[in-house]
Amino acid sequence: MPQRPLHLGPLSGEGTVAITELPPDAFPYMTETARDARKVSADREFLGGLALLLRGLGA
Repeated sequence: MPQRPLHLGPLSGEGTVAITELPPDAFPYMTETARDARKVSADREFLGGLALLLRGLGA
C-alpha cells in the first residue's frame, strides 16, 4: 500500500498555484476556487479546519 504524505501543503502553496494555471474554460470552478484559496493565510486555514472539526465533534 502506498504511503500517504503527512502534509499536502498550504492553500497558498505550489499546488494551488498550479491549479490556477489550468485552462479556466475546462476547469472554471477549480481555477476560481484556487485563486481565492491563495489569499488564505496559514493561520486562517488552520483555524478554519479546527473550527470545522470541532463543529463535527459537537454534532
